[in-house]
Amino acid sequence: MSEDPSCRSVWPPSPTLTYPSDAAEEEATVTTIHPVFNPHALALDSSHFSPQKIAIKRTQVAKQRLASAHEAWGLITQKLLLHRADIAPGDEAIATELVGFGQEICAQYAEATLLWRVLEDMSEADWFGKGKGIHVTLRRLNTLKGLEESLRCWEGVLLELMVLVDDDEVSKECEKVRRVLEKWKDGLPGEL
Repeated sequence: MSEDPSCRSVWPPSPTLTYPSDAAEEEATVTTIHPVFNPHALALDSSHFSPQKIAIKRTQVAKQRLASAHEAWGLITQKLLLHRADIAPGDEAIATELVGFGQEICAQYAEATLLWRVLEDMSEADWFGKGKGIHVTLRRLNTLKGLEESLRCWEGVLLELMVLVDDDEVSKECEKVRRVLEKWKDGLPGEL
């Protein structure tokens, strides 16, 4: 089989690049060369996918989501304060719930930051229970799971609040806002 020397310099070969299969049958038969998967091109070692690295990444994502939740909480609070006179003059229930919700988001962010730092500094031996024991690792994973579950609920509450405060007639929505704010303590987004 003879190859065209000008085609050898093309790497990787494109799917449409063809070589003659035989000099005598050059016009009759053409072989198509397909690119070959190179396993070394994506050289990833298993340390990128260790349980510890995955937990660290999940904690970073939880921190980012908590920061976004706090930002949304701030915008909602600002919008409600602009309509404060319309909502319920003299009624501090909504303000108290909003402040409590914001403080809890901040506390969870601090917890996520601490957990992230602990997981970063944790040795691999400790991760698998050789040092302090596996119960420490499991406790930290349960903390991470709790953060993620509360975030799911709180993001739902924030979304419902955003919908309510975007309404021009916020004063009519006072009772709904109060009911939505009560949900963040229960941890269940539920229906209005």
